[in-house]
Amino acid sequence: MKKFYTSQQDKNCDTQDYYKTFKNRIEVVEHCGGSLGIHDVMISKNLKAASITRASASKNQLKSAKTKAREEYLACAFILGSDPKRY
Repeated sequence: MKKFYTSQQDKNCDTQDYYKTFKNRIEVVEHCGGSLGIHDVMISKNLKAASITRASASKNQLKSAKTKAREEYLACAFILGSDPKRY
């Protein structure tokens, strides 16, 4: 988890290589039993945007909200780890 949260794009690393490294770190965290981006607040926000409450959400709706929350989280993490001088 520490490597994931402290990773930064090196100034000599192109975007494709940084993306490969980023995806690899996600895979390592998940392989070791960790999870990234599954936060209740973000899930609730996605359900609310679809006018659904957590209590009334079906399994598929809840799964979709979790997937979207994870994607939003990882997108932010990718951008925050990008080389700030280039992006």
